[in-house]
Amino acid sequence: MTIIRLIYLAVLVIAGLFVVMYVDSLSLILLLITVALPIILFLLLVLARALTKITVEANELIATRGSAVSLRFNIKNLSFVALPTLRTELIYTSPFSDETEKEEVAFPLHALTKQTAFFDIKSDHVGTVKLYIGDIIFSDYFRLFNLKLKVRKQFEITFLPDIKPLNIDVRQNTLLGVDSDVFSKSKKGDDPSEVFAIRDYVGGDKLNRIHWKLSSKQDNIMVKDYSLPVNNNIVIVAELASKKGENALNDIDTVIEAVFSLSNCLCEAELLHKICWYDKKSEQFFSQEVKTTSEMFAALGLMLASGVGDDWNSMAFWKQQSDICSHLAYVTALPVDAAISDLGEISYSTFYSIITVGSEDLSATPSGIMQFVNLANGDVSDALSGFAF
Repeated sequence: MTIIRLIYLAVLVIAGLFVVMYVDSLSLILLLITVALPIILFLLLVLARALTKITVEANELIATRGSAVSLRFNIKNLSFVALPTLRTELIYTSPFSDETEKEEVAFPLHALTKQTAFFDIKSDHVGTVKLYIGDIIFSDYFRLFNLKLKVRKQFEITFLPDIKPLNIDVRQNTLLGVDSDVFSKSKKGDDPSEVFAIRDYVGGDKLNRIHWKLSSKQDNIMVKDYSLPVNNNIVIVAELASKKGENALNDIDTVIEAVFSLSNCLCEAELLHKICWYDKKSEQFFSQEVKTTSEMFAALGLMLASGVGDDWNSMAFWKQQSDICSHLAYVTALPVDAAISDLGEISYSTFYSIITVGSEDLSATPSGIMQFVNLANGDVSDALSGFAF
């Protein structure tokens, strides 16, 4: 802008010198045109600014990471003035950080028309992107003058993890000596407080299981199968922390995708479970009970609003809990040795699975660990194939 104005001043000086050196009508007309040009440009710019209305909308505020959310600039120009460029600046914060990035958007203004300009917002990481749209800058043909149209709109766009369908073994877990009011939907048992199914009598069935009232009505001997009490208190502990470096956010992405891919699989099997994590931002430990996909996405929303730390806070807080669980899956991008050295002391009856992100020495698997899965390349679906709850 400054360079263009300096060039114009130079042209104006040259036109003035031309009039002094060559006194004729041509030189005078050239000087008048040079003087009048910016005035005309400014008046046209004011007219275009006054008769143009612009609104900004987003087609949606939720998307999967890597996919695009379109911003839509709705422009209505009632003037006959067309301008080569309208500009605005997009300022947005990266997920899980306070770092801001700026990007300039430019599009032309057509005369006497309605038009729509699109701009795609993408994020390679999960989390919420806070987007601020600054003023729309109107520039004349030679960019000598600028006028602002206030828009100043904000959006919060949430980029969700890519929840993978997993080929894992989902089974009911039983804990001896633990009372439960949850019963298996696929296996019968010996708890008479709940009937699993009623079927025809076969040889060998116990007489005390005959349903006498129903048998008299059906004119056939019917037998009750009792239910199997189960403890579905499966816990997934997510460590929202990573080693510092350029791959820190990629590691957090993989942790979250692994956690909610496992949770989604449990929801499909209608298995009760908890998702736990420590929020560095609020300094709170969250323990969300989940059984349905709606509850899962509610927990996901809370996690995406959390802050990222750099220590084993989630596991440290979980160790302080007195809850008994059948299976604990710990998902982390930090080295696991210090965090899980005393897992066996928490509960002798709990199965433990450790899911790490990044390179990890599998030969150092602590004793008592049921499963040790390493997501070295961030491929959640392949690495968790064969995982068992």
